[in-house]
Amino acid sequence: MKLEMHFPITRSKPLPIDHGHGLYGALKGVVPALEGLSGTGIHTIRGTPAPGGLLLLDPKRSKVQIRVEASHIPILMPLAGKSLNVLGTQIQLGVPHLEAITPAGRLWARIVTMKFASPAWDEARAQLIRHLESEYPKVTWEVRKPRTIRIHGKQILGFEVMAVHLNEQDSLHLQEEGFGGRRAFGCGIFVRVGEQPRG
Repeated sequence: MKLEMHFPITRSKPLPIDHGHGLYGALKGVVPALEGLSGTGIHTIRGTPAPGGLLLLDPKRSKVQIRVEASHIPILMPLAGKSLNVLGTQIQLGVPHLEAITPAGRLWARIVTMKFASPAWDEARAQLIRHLESEYPKVTWEVRKPRTIRIHGKQILGFEVMAVHLNEQDSLHLQEEGFGGRRAFGCGIFVRVGEQPRG
């Protein structure tokens, strides 16, 4: 069973909007064992987009959120109270609280990536739709605008995705397992609609 760990951010300056890879590296610097926790999802941080590709954080809602197996929670507890260097910006974490994953009829992912056969947007979108429909044939999929994430200096293509008309089983499974790759960098993580990060 997976849970969400919510670490409040008690102090920070603006972050780059594309910070998924940097956040993972900063977390791993404090908890090296994170690299071995397969299936762990690290959400990108919520905030308000600003000029210059930056993200303004809000102390009331910005947080480091990690979707993790319940048995792995003790491994991540040392993050509480730590200061992280995310792409040159220091962020201070508070004490986390836990939240159960619950089903919802509509789920949203900021970006879903996979190994695309073509970099052309239309062809990549069609490939992703085929894979989603094959895995979840009862779900209605909306594959929306393309997005990219930079990892090791490379721009990785993905798409914003909405899943609708989910039954309880598919909803829980999609939240537990995610879809596609690069979960540690914020990709393929589905949240209940109304909780999606901005930016």
